[in-house]
Amino acid sequence: MTAPTAAPLLPAELLALPGAVAAFDDGGRLHWGNPALWRLLDEPAPAGSGPLPRARLAELFTPAARLVYQTGVLPVLLATGRVDEAYLTLRGAPGAQVPVVANFCRWRPAGAADPGTLNLVVLVQLRDRKRLDAALLRARRTSEQVPGVLCQLLLPADGRPRVPWSNEALALLLDVSLEAMQQDARLLLHRVLAADRPALQASLRQSAADMAPWHHTFRVRVRGRVHWLQGRATPQALAEGGMVWHAYLEDVTEHRQLQQRLLDQEVAARAAQAKTLFLARVSHELRTPLNAVLGFTRLLEADPTLALSPIQRRHLNQIAHAGHALLALVNDLLDLHRLDSGGEVLAPQVCGLEALVADACQLVEPLLRGAHLTLHQSVPMGLQVWADPRRLSQCLLNLLSNAIKYNRAGGLVQVQALSQAGEVGLAVRDTGHGLSEAQREHLFEAFNRLGAEQQGQEGTGLGLVITRSLMQRMGGRIEVQSQLGLGSCVTLWLPAAPPPPPQGGAAPGSPVFEGPGQARVVGQAAGQDAPAAAPLPSLPLVLYVDDGPLNLVLIQAVAAQASAWRLACAADGAEALALAAQEPPHLLLLDLSLPDMDGATLLRQLRALPGLAQVPAVAVSAHDRTHAQALGLAQPFDHYWTKPLDLARVRQALDGWQAGAGLPDELGWSPPPRA
Repeated sequence: MTAPTAAPLLPAELLALPGAVAAFDDGGRLHWGNPALWRLLDEPAPAGSGPLPRARLAELFTPAARLVYQTGVLPVLLATGRVDEAYLTLRGAPGAQVPVVANFCRWRPAGAADPGTLNLVVLVQLRDRKRLDAALLRARRTSEQVPGVLCQLLLPADGRPRVPWSNEALALLLDVSLEAMQQDARLLLHRVLAADRPALQASLRQSAADMAPWHHTFRVRVRGRVHWLQGRATPQALAEGGMVWHAYLEDVTEHRQLQQRLLDQEVAARAAQAKTLFLARVSHELRTPLNAVLGFTRLLEADPTLALSPIQRRHLNQIAHAGHALLALVNDLLDLHRLDSGGEVLAPQVCGLEALVADACQLVEPLLRGAHLTLHQSVPMGLQVWADPRRLSQCLLNLLSNAIKYNRAGGLVQVQALSQAGEVGLAVRDTGHGLSEAQREHLFEAFNRLGAEQQGQEGTGLGLVITRSLMQRMGGRIEVQSQLGLGSCVTLWLPAAPPPPPQGGAAPGSPVFEGPGQARVVGQAAGQDAPAAAPLPSLPLVLYVDDGPLNLVLIQAVAAQASAWRLACAADGAEALALAAQEPPHLLLLDLSLPDMDGATLLRQLRALPGLAQVPAVAVSAHDRTHAQALGLAQPFDHYWTKPLDLARVRQALDGWQAGAGLPDELGWSPPPRA
């Protein structure tokens, strides 16, 4: 018998198959095996027409598999000509067993010299088969679990679109049965909004023309709701004509809504930033001339050599009044913007009402006298709330100002403390004309003065808006009761704080007032003098840096009246550094906006000079403090004075500093409540 050889009668396509293929005759003799067979058995492939490594098919199998083959597979193959999916085990390299799935069939090779029939066997390693089956199962499960629609859109030559296959998600998403879409895909087009259909159809035509991937976003209406769908697909031309797209669709409604919210937030943030920059710029440009207007008005009023007539003094008062009104408007605008944007930081604490109300009533006393009004207050001792004291005082002054401004001549203003569960209220009543129901509906609208401007009353229409915002930020609320012809009552409600504990005696070091102009400190022996502050050098030097000529004139006028300190002035950073190098100053007053550098940069360079590392520094600027802090310009300074400056307070502060007192943190104008 001729030994089997590797010379095949096998077509080149079978030789190149990645799967193992072998041919054998009915007697079980191997005629050939392709290279993949020998790789599967981990044996070297025979070269040319050399003998095969194994002569018989049975030699490929393990003993158990050989028994199955000989008793079960071979008889069926000879009888029927075919055996599908026989699970056998190959005998591989020494000790190795290779589970396979074997498929057998009868085969007559074309052009064979021997007209006899051979048998073919195709062997697939079982782990590959299991992997393929598992992959198919996973793919099937995944197609049903993906967060979108997997489908095929068929556009055949007859022009009627269909969906030959889709996962269940398509029916759920579009509320159309799969069976109906398999017959006619135009049902899907009916779900698309009419405004989006032309673009959708054009995109599919373009994809078919270019054979390019399709990507489109469109809207559908399902069960009365509009959804955004995003689709991606790969086109495939069919041999018989037509086109099929293998597509993936997903509902991107939430994503689009999120994008829109983010866009809205971005637009709002940009608008808020633009508003902040605009207000900061307007504030700076208004405060700078106001510093000159109010400053020179104060100098003229205080100059005894001018011998001003009563009419001239009245004119100066009118100039100052107009300047204060403009300054109040600037402050209110900035205040309202900071509250609206969340840029204002409040400092709530336990706040006693008795002293706070007394101080506010004292501040409005000149307004009461001018309007011929009477003020009554009733605030029990020990009543406390949780609030920011400065901001609560501002709210109360706003209410008192309105109660005076809109009252009747000879009328009454009442301030009364109220208490209910967990809350304390400050009620401000007036005997004015009151408000109609229509007016009350617009009471908290910015710049809406409810017709008061037609009666010649001054104001901005921002006081109550700011007051309500402040109360909300402090955890409180504002309540308004008013009736036309009967006056108004506005109440500030705040969280109550526990009353202070009874005092058995003053703590050491606390002041005890014994009489007018007399005070002593508990814990200090009688006759024992308080330790004196360390004396400052004689005539300390104050360095003021500002590029505004009028601002320099004003501070020089203040210095001309001082006898305990000297003043040096510079118009830019370079000049300031030169002056400081010649004689180290004891105090720095620096504008933040200089021609050659900002004030913070100048301060760092000044403090790098010998002897100036600890020199106190005050920022003097027309910039709002919050804006300057946001720009990082205010942080290096010890204090911040906002223009326009009250020159009398400036001189008082500098004289006190020379005497050893601390510098105040703010020296801008604090106009009284406006009536």
